Amino acid sequence: MTSEAERQRRRSKTILFAEDDAQMRKFIQAVLDEAGFTVIGTATGEQCLAKLTIIKPVAILLDIDMPGGMNGFETCMRIREAAPDLNCPIIFVTGRKTTEDVLAARKLGAAHFVAKPLTPEKLIDKVVAALGAQRSQSRSPV
Repeated sequence: MTSEAERQRRRSKTILFAEDDAQMRKFIQAVLDEAGFTVIGTATGEQCLAKLTIIKPVAILLDIDMPGGMNGFETCMRIREAAPDLNCPIIFVTGRKTTEDVLAARKLGAAHFVAKPLTPEKLIDKVVAALGAQRSQSRSPV
Protein backbone atom coordinates (compact mmCIF):
# COMPACT_ATOMS: atom_id res chain seq x y z
CA MET A 1 0.00 0.00 0.00
CA THR A 2 1.37 3.41 -0.97
CA SER A 3 1.47 6.09 1.73
CA GLU A 4 -0.36 9.37 1.24
CA ALA A 5 2.95 11.28 1.35
CA GLU A 6 4.36 9.08 -1.42
CA ARG A 7 1.20 9.53 -3.53
CA GLN A 8 1.47 13.31 -3.19
CA ARG A 9 5.15 13.26 -4.19
CA ARG A 10 4.38 11.15 -7.26
CA ARG A 11 1.41 13.30 -8.38
CA SER A 12 3.80 15.63 -10.25
CA LYS A 13 5.12 12.64 -12.22
CA THR A 14 3.25 11.83 -15.41
CA ILE A 15 3.27 8.35 -16.90
CA LEU A 16 2.16 7.94 -20.51
CA PHE A 17 1.07 4.58 -21.84
CA ALA A 18 -0.29 2.93 -24.98
CA GLU A 19 -2.52 -0.12 -24.57
CA ASP A 20 -5.17 -1.17 -27.07
CA ASP A 21 -7.22 -3.36 -24.70
CA ALA A 22 -9.79 -1.16 -22.93
CA GLN A 23 -9.92 -3.33 -19.78
CA MET A 24 -6.14 -3.39 -19.46
CA ARG A 25 -6.05 0.39 -20.04
CA LYS A 26 -8.48 0.88 -17.15
CA PHE A 27 -6.45 -1.46 -14.95
CA ILE A 28 -3.13 0.30 -15.64
CA GLN A 29 -4.78 3.71 -15.19
CA ALA A 30 -6.34 2.70 -11.86
CA VAL A 31 -3.21 1.04 -10.44
CA LEU A 32 -0.85 3.89 -11.31
CA ASP A 33 -3.37 6.52 -10.26
CA GLU A 34 -3.81 4.78 -6.88
CA ALA A 35 0.00 4.75 -6.54
CA GLY A 36 -0.11 8.53 -6.91
CA PHE A 37 1.07 9.09 -10.47
CA THR A 38 -0.61 11.33 -13.01
CA VAL A 39 -1.52 8.89 -15.79
CA ILE A 40 -2.36 9.46 -19.44
CA GLY A 41 -3.49 6.41 -21.38
CA THR A 42 -3.83 6.02 -25.13
CA ALA A 43 -5.11 3.18 -27.30
CA THR A 44 -2.52 3.39 -30.10
CA GLY A 45 1.11 4.17 -30.74
CA GLU A 46 0.08 7.14 -32.89
CA GLN A 47 -1.93 8.63 -30.03
CA CYS A 48 1.00 8.10 -27.68
CA LEU A 49 3.35 9.98 -30.02
CA ALA A 50 0.84 12.82 -30.34
CA LYS A 51 0.69 13.19 -26.53
CA LEU A 52 4.47 13.61 -26.45
CA THR A 53 4.07 16.95 -28.21
CA ILE A 54 2.19 18.33 -25.17
CA ILE A 55 3.54 16.44 -22.15
CA LYS A 56 6.90 15.30 -20.83
CA PRO A 57 6.37 11.98 -19.04
CA VAL A 58 8.73 10.47 -16.48
CA ALA A 59 8.02 7.00 -17.93
CA ILE A 60 6.28 5.45 -20.94
CA LEU A 61 4.58 2.05 -20.97
CA LEU A 62 3.93 0.33 -24.30
CA ASP A 63 2.04 -2.77 -25.32
CA ILE A 64 3.70 -4.57 -28.24
CA ASP A 65 0.65 -5.82 -30.11
CA MET A 66 -1.61 -2.92 -31.00
CA PRO A 67 -3.91 -2.83 -34.01
CA GLY A 68 -3.51 -0.20 -36.64
CA GLY A 69 -0.38 1.22 -38.09
CA MET A 70 2.16 1.05 -35.30
CA ASN A 71 3.09 -1.68 -32.84
CA GLY A 72 4.93 -1.04 -29.58
CA PHE A 73 8.39 -1.63 -31.06
CA GLU A 74 7.81 0.91 -33.81
CA THR A 75 6.29 3.34 -31.31
CA CYS A 76 9.40 3.04 -29.17
CA MET A 77 11.66 3.69 -32.18
CA ARG A 78 9.64 6.72 -33.19
CA ILE A 79 9.65 8.10 -29.65
CA ARG A 80 13.43 7.86 -29.55
CA GLU A 81 13.67 9.54 -33.00
CA ALA A 82 11.09 12.27 -32.34
CA ALA A 83 12.27 13.11 -28.83
CA PRO A 84 15.97 12.20 -28.53
CA ASP A 85 16.34 14.45 -25.48
CA LEU A 86 13.46 12.76 -23.64
CA ASN A 87 15.26 10.96 -20.86
CA CYS A 88 12.61 8.64 -19.52
CA PRO A 89 12.42 4.87 -19.25
CA ILE A 90 10.24 2.92 -21.66
CA ILE A 91 8.65 -0.21 -20.22
CA PHE A 92 7.03 -2.83 -22.42
CA VAL A 93 3.90 -4.33 -20.84
CA THR A 94 2.79 -7.20 -23.04
CA GLY A 95 1.39 -10.68 -23.40
CA ARG A 96 4.35 -11.61 -25.58
CA LYS A 97 7.08 -13.42 -23.70
CA THR A 98 9.56 -14.83 -26.18
CA THR A 99 13.28 -14.32 -25.85
CA GLU A 100 13.23 -12.56 -29.23
CA ASP A 101 10.67 -10.04 -27.95
CA VAL A 102 12.69 -9.32 -24.81
CA LEU A 103 15.88 -8.89 -26.86
CA ALA A 104 14.13 -6.62 -29.37
CA ALA A 105 12.83 -4.47 -26.52
CA ARG A 106 16.30 -4.23 -24.97
CA LYS A 107 17.84 -3.36 -28.33
CA LEU A 108 15.40 -0.45 -28.57
CA GLY A 109 16.49 0.76 -25.15
CA ALA A 110 13.62 -0.51 -23.02
CA ALA A 111 14.20 -0.24 -19.29
CA HIS A 112 11.95 -3.21 -18.46
CA PHE A 113 9.83 -5.87 -20.08
CA VAL A 114 6.76 -6.89 -18.04
CA ALA A 115 4.74 -9.92 -19.08
CA LYS A 116 0.99 -10.02 -18.67
CA PRO A 117 -0.97 -10.99 -16.70
CA LEU A 118 -0.15 -8.12 -14.38
CA THR A 119 -0.64 -7.67 -10.69
CA PRO A 120 -0.78 -4.18 -9.24
CA GLU A 121 2.39 -4.90 -7.24
CA LYS A 122 4.33 -6.11 -10.28
CA LEU A 123 3.35 -3.05 -12.32
CA ILE A 124 4.20 -0.55 -9.59
CA ASP A 125 7.47 -2.34 -8.74
CA LYS A 126 8.65 -2.19 -12.38
CA VAL A 127 7.71 1.48 -12.77
CA VAL A 128 9.38 2.48 -9.50
CA ALA A 129 12.49 0.43 -10.36
CA ALA A 130 12.73 2.03 -13.81
CA LEU A 131 12.34 5.51 -12.34
CA GLY A 132 14.98 4.76 -9.71
CA ALA A 133 17.43 3.48 -12.33
CA GLN A 134 16.76 6.48 -14.56
CA ARG A 135 17.29 8.86 -11.64
CA SER A 136 20.62 7.27 -10.67
CA GLN A 137 21.83 7.32 -14.29
CA SER A 138 21.03 11.01 -14.63
CA ARG A 139 23.11 11.73 -11.51
CA SER A 140 26.16 9.73 -12.55
CA PRO A 141 28.99 11.66 -14.24
CA VAL A 142 29.36 11.21 -17.99
